[in-house]
Amino acid sequence: MRRLIALLLGLFVSLTGCMRLPGLVGVTSGPDLTGVVRLEGYGVQASSTEVAQGATVSLIDPVSGNTFATTLTQPDGSFSLSLRTWTPIPNRPYLLEAFKGLSSNAAGASAARIRTLVSKGDTGWTSLTGTTIQITRGTTALCVISSLKALTSAQQQALLGTLTPNAGQPEPYSGTPDLSGTEYSAVWGLVNTALSANQDPLRVIARNVALGTYLRLEHGPFVTDLSANTCTEGDTLILYGHGFDPLSNLNRIFFNGVEATGVTVNAAATQLTVTVPPGATSGSLQVQVGNLVMAVPITVSLQSATLQTIAGLGDPTGSQATSWNLDYPYGVELDRAGGVFFSTKSQVLRIAPDGSISLVAGHASTGFFGDGGPANNALLNLSASDIAADAAGNLYIADQLNARIRMVPKTDGTYFGQAMTANYIYTIVGNGVAGFSGDTGPASAASLDHPDGVALDAAG
Repeated sequence: MRRLIALLLGLFVSLTGCMRLPGLVGVTSGPDLTGVVRLEGYGVQASSTEVAQGATVSLIDPVSGNTFATTLTQPDGSFSLSLRTWTPIPNRPYLLEAFKGLSSNAAGASAARIRTLVSKGDTGWTSLTGTTIQITRGTTALCVISSLKALTSAQQQALLGTLTPNAGQPEPYSGTPDLSGTEYSAVWGLVNTALSANQDPLRVIARNVALGTYLRLEHGPFVTDLSANTCTEGDTLILYGHGFDPLSNLNRIFFNGVEATGVTVNAAATQLTVTVPPGATSGSLQVQVGNLVMAVPITVSLQSATLQTIAGLGDPTGSQATSWNLDYPYGVELDRAGGVFFSTKSQVLRIAPDGSISLVAGHASTGFFGDGGPANNALLNLSASDIAADAAGNLYIADQLNARIRMVPKTDGTYFGQAMTANYIYTIVGNGVAGFSGDTGPASAASLDHPDGVALDAAG
């Protein structure tokens, strides 16, 4: 039997992309994204032809689960991934995954995945291994921990560049406050063992939340399917699998870190039924049975909002306002040009005097992201929050669940001591920590307790 370590663990994917193209940017010329699959560090290995067959490389949105580009490796192990028809959201983590089926992809055979995180910034793409983008056991270990701990996009972004490529195995890890070197070393060993045993490390590695330790499971809990991949708050979702606890109260389900209540299990302990909780957002699911947490290898898309979407970005710009369904519009504000601003859970939109609607700030998903960048690429978490506009057309947003007041200036200039660019978004009050602190100090360093209203005085 071919060992997965010869087929996938050795997927040491070193990616070098093209310059000046919209794909992952590297140091050589050529197609959008090029790479090679090669095996290093092991005495027993498959031939290059065996390594190449069935190896798939995909770029995936961890929030929606959508795959933006995918390709197969060539007989020599190289691949080229084209990203010419898709534009990433700047400074947002995406998954780059290599998938390998065993036994020539025969029906019923095992399969496994290894991953890294990548993000597009002003100067190009970077990854867990910096600008030298690789998929290795080390990057997979960090992705496993990130999934099991339900790290936020900001916490994932902080992991980029923390692994030193081409510096031995395991790759040296510099660490972040959210993921320790001890965790990395432990899970790197579990990834190595899982792949050597023809197992998918993203499926068989669990976290003991009581002890803060990690282990490789020979048996469940495993989730194999969901009753739906798209749902809204209050919907009933069924998780199919095995290894669940017969006692309902010992099974817990988290939607991107938000726990659902009232989980029930069927008599055979093969189904968990749950109601999607308030505040749930699109992204990964975690199932906790007793003290063990498993990441579900299926992404749920929460339709928390709202307006229909165009190209997945939730931007209805140019459409007529009457043709769109709204999900709990809350704040409403008039501007001097006769337009109307209004807010939903995650977006601020404007209706022009001719009835057309445009996205001003936010995204179809909730969260916090985008300060200092275009407002229509940012993430907001407004809940039931107010907005305000001044005489100059500047917009102020009470970003309630992010504990901030944010501003979108109409024109370039200096506002509240900050140099700002028109139609970009900036925090002017609040440090993102809910609470009360900071009187007599800088407004941006203060703590706010879920602000839901904002108003302007005569002086602006």
